[in-house]
Amino acid sequence: MTRLKSWPQISRTVRKATRLQLVFMIYAAVCGGAFGLEEMVSGSGPGLALVVLALMPLVFSLPVSLAVAEMTARFPVEGGSYRWAATALGGFWGAQSGWWTWLTSAIMNTLYAVLFVSYAKQAFPAITGRGEWMLAIALIWIVYFLNIKGIHLIGNAAIFLTILLLVPFAVTTVLGLSQWKFNPVSPFHDPSKPFLAGLHASVAIAIWLYAGYDKLSAAAEETDNPQRNFLWALLLAGGFSALSYLLPTIAGLAAVGNWQSWTTGYFSVLAGKIGGPWLEGAMIASALLSNFLLLAVTMLSASRVTMTMAQDKVLPSRLAAVHSVHQTPVRSLLFNAVIYSLLALFNFQQLIFLNSVFQIANILIIFASLIAIRGSKSEQLPAFQVPCGRGGLIVLMLPTCILALVIGLESTAPKELLVLAVAALAGAIFYWIRGRSTAQEPARRISA
Repeated sequence: MTRLKSWPQISRTVRKATRLQLVFMIYAAVCGGAFGLEEMVSGSGPGLALVVLALMPLVFSLPVSLAVAEMTARFPVEGGSYRWAATALGGFWGAQSGWWTWLTSAIMNTLYAVLFVSYAKQAFPAITGRGEWMLAIALIWIVYFLNIKGIHLIGNAAIFLTILLLVPFAVTTVLGLSQWKFNPVSPFHDPSKPFLAGLHASVAIAIWLYAGYDKLSAAAEETDNPQRNFLWALLLAGGFSALSYLLPTIAGLAAVGNWQSWTTGYFSVLAGKIGGPWLEGAMIASALLSNFLLLAVTMLSASRVTMTMAQDKVLPSRLAAVHSVHQTPVRSLLFNAVIYSLLALFNFQQLIFLNSVFQIANILIIFASLIAIRGSKSEQLPAFQVPCGRGGLIVLMLPTCILALVIGLESTAPKELLVLAVAALAGAIFYWIRGRSTAQEPARRISA
């Protein structure tokens, strides 16, 4: 019989997040409103964009959610997918999973700060030049100080801010549907570009939109009964996210049409056309709240990954230090805030592809970890198990593999591929320089 070596539970005392807080935090990490999908409509055509938005929860979100739910039920430990991979696949793949998770979080968090500034400029056009960077920096450090207070505060903020930011979307949806004038799926795809090019554009953005179901697993030990609560929180947040994307998009296309004009920030313009200046202002405020909340939740999860990698000596052990009062990973949070502040100097719109590739790579590692663990025999069955054998799990992961193939084959720009290769190699090189000699790899493998 084979048994899985388990990770020790955290010894620090924290005020844990409730199931309701977990639902809203996962929703915030994944969605936080429909902002960011506008480029799908103009880049691929309204019909194709809506089809991709409708299908991605089934072929991408649901399989990932089920895998994350089972892995969290088996290993409700800090670090999430990083420690799952280290347990099932060994220290090298654990380190790569941690590196890729952190890399996507760094890109996404900086993008949230940049998007916050872009929406703020709609309300305050005087914000230009250095002022844009200073505003992004201010946002990052406000979120840093809030995160020091702990997951319970972030959970309460997720509930309150989500309700506030969704009010303008609800009003826009109701008014938009009552003003139906256009066919929201016509034309099905952009006639000016090949169908596959439009599909690739939609899928790459949709992966970004629907990514994040694994994020809060990095703080599993800081939530109540994670073995059971994660399944329901993931399913509820997933369904809510799909509706949040589809309903306002259908309403906007039906009421206003003009699909070629859907670019970043268009939801505020759309709200103004449907409900007038007051609704446009409310939508801008909603966008600011959304990006603030996305940054807060993602910084929380990213800090737990770097903290646990530091605990395992894959990263410098200083990053594992926790706050003396709040027991939060204060140095890991500080490290991430500094990195985001530096990256905020750049425009990250063109890095959606890089984010999508690493997000898919890490999801494939989650699937691989689950398949490997299914081949072992743990001491007891988890509170939740995906209802299929190892063969069924392989079938379950096929859509994600196909998405990875679509993204990879269509993305042949030399600059993007060079950045991707350097980023991928950096994690492997760092492991061989530091992790191979310090990480406790043998103790993390499946052992007899």
